[in-house]
Amino acid sequence: MWAELNQYAMDQMWVIPGVFSKTQEVWGSGLGGVFFWEPQGSPSFGDIYIK
Repeated sequence: MWAELNQYAMDQMWVIPGVFSKTQEVWGSGLGGVFFWEPQGSPSFGDIYIK
């Protein structure tokens, strides 16, 4: 029963990548002020702007 319910729940869910993954290191040319902030291991979100 639980396996079927679990499968049903997973079939209804979107698969969204985790917040801290390698995709976070890729940004497009339409953004400015982006640099990788080593202490936190992510871009410095406060400095990012749209060109």
